[in-house]
Amino acid sequence: MQFAPHLRALTLVSACLAASTAFAAPNAVVSQEVWAGPEPVVVGQPLTRAEVQADWQLWQQAGLDAYVQGDRSFANDPSYEARLAQYQQSRKGTAYTALVQRLQAQAQ
Repeated sequence: MQFAPHLRALTLVSACLAASTAFAAPNAVVSQEVWAGPEPVVVGQPLTRAEVQADWQLWQQAGLDAYVQGDRSFANDPSYEARLAQYQQSRKGTAYTALVQRLQAQAQ
């Protein structure tokens, strides 16, 4: 049993290291970027209130608001794809511009 003193010393050192790590970890300063990533960068002009409202109305008219249910994915749902295509077409067309203009006129 000539290794017993060395084994006890090694066990004691290991326990001390584990204890010091346990106390130091919660107090460590962690950058927000580690947890959430870099701050988002705005690209282009910010949207007006009327543009946001028009976008939301087109989203609802397409029926996409019914698909917001937590983490569930609707990527393979054929009706979702059809509704998304309808929304995207409305968003690119004149319906969006007309709706924005109507909402801006109502706000004034």
